[in-house]
Amino acid sequence: MEFIAVILSLVLFVIAALHLYWALGGLWPGIDKASLTRTVIGATNMSTMPPAWLTVAVSACIFAASLFPLMWENLMPDLLPKVILLLGMWVLSLVFIGRGIAGYQPFFRKSNSEEPFASLNRKYFSPLCLLLGGGFISLVLFSGTRT
Repeated sequence: MEFIAVILSLVLFVIAALHLYWALGGLWPGIDKASLTRTVIGATNMSTMPPAWLTVAVSACIFAASLFPLMWENLMPDLLPKVILLLGMWVLSLVFIGRGIAGYQPFFRKSNSEEPFASLNRKYFSPLCLLLGGGFISLVLFSGTRT
């Protein structure tokens, strides 16, 4: 289960770093701000990226989420009481699974229909969220480390 924890943490750390890169003005995978917005947000009512402070806040939340699997598997010191750690693991499971499922729902697809986001979401973003949520659930249910 340590392998799953490390993979979850690495994936989330990379995603957090990518959000920080965007907050600092990075444009990849777009070529300008408009193409970046269409690629990573895809909202039909948005033509620019969210403010930098909000993207930094999202990055910080994702980075914090990346620490939960490491604490769960005792790969780093616990920074939280055990009950908060357990609750956090379940909340993260639900958040990622919920986001993964939402990406396939008509209401989400209608409001986030800009290309290339819409296609990327179906192929990569939503499946990744489902895998992340499944990883968190597998740690909670099957890890012998915590009881």
